[in-house]
Amino acid sequence: MNPLDIKIVAAGEEVRIVAELAQSIWSSHYAHILEAEQISYMIEKYQSPEIIKEQINSGGYVYYLAYWDGKPAGYCGVVANASERSVFLSKIYVGEGFRRRGIARSFIKRFIFDNEKDGINHIWLRVNKRNAGSIEAYKKLGFEISQSVVQEIGSSFVMDDYKMVLKLQE
Repeated sequence: MNPLDIKIVAAGEEVRIVAELAQSIWSSHYAHILEAEQISYMIEKYQSPEIIKEQINSGGYVYYLAYWDGKPAGYCGVVANASERSVFLSKIYVGEGFRRRGIARSFIKRFIFDNEKDGINHIWLRVNKRNAGSIEAYKKLGFEISQSVVQEIGSSFVMDDYKMVLKLQE
């Protein structure tokens, strides 16, 4: 039996689990990349339970929650754009103890399957330029850097990212 189970986030309890994973993963993974104040700001602005609910209910987001042997292991949030035949991979995070088990690849396969009726031809994401481990992981999944993006996000904070693209079909 496969220890991995991926579910679509729908209920309040699942939203709470995603927000708790965000807090845990962000606090450890980004500590060497971002200041603690920016991490707290970004969690509140982009990953709080209220924001996640809003994104699901009115923002077009679909969140997936991965369980490994029944334990919450990671999550991702995507927004499909049928007219552009794309999926924006807004969030993909796997807990430290669950990495290198194929969870990220399984997330991608799942949302490609869920959106194949729209004929998507690419997936795109943004990743912090200093997040070397994640950049390498995305490259192993087939993503390529397409551009550099710098965006002010408020409270004097800036996201300094690469846009990466995974081409699926022409």
